[in-house]
Amino acid sequence: MGEIKLSDITRNISITNDVSLIAVERNFELRQAHLELQGSLAKPFAWAFIVINALVIFGIAWIWSEEWSLIRAGADIDRLITPEVIMSIIGGTTIQLGAIMLTLTRKLFGSPDKPILSG
Repeated sequence: MGEIKLSDITRNISITNDVSLIAVERNFELRQAHLELQGSLAKPFAWAFIVINALVIFGIAWIWSEEWSLIRAGADIDRLITPEVIMSIIGGTTIQLGAIMLTLTRKLFGSPDKPILSG
């Protein structure tokens, strides 16, 4: 049998430690890249949600102001913006936000237990 030298053992340990350190660094880099990708994919959805809802609020405010100007002028009109319309908008916005958040969290972020490089 051949002799095992102490230098061979320390070289093997050193190589193993280097490989482990490289693997940890690579995993950290992959996680950072994954987080950046998630952020870049989520931002357009968030901005679209904000812009669309701002436009809806602006439209309702415009219709409401037009109604009030007609009412102050003495016109006999049927109101378009009623309490039911306001409740529907609040409910629709809540459901819309829930659907967007559910989609984002399930599709973009996945399960917290799931590794990044799973098949």
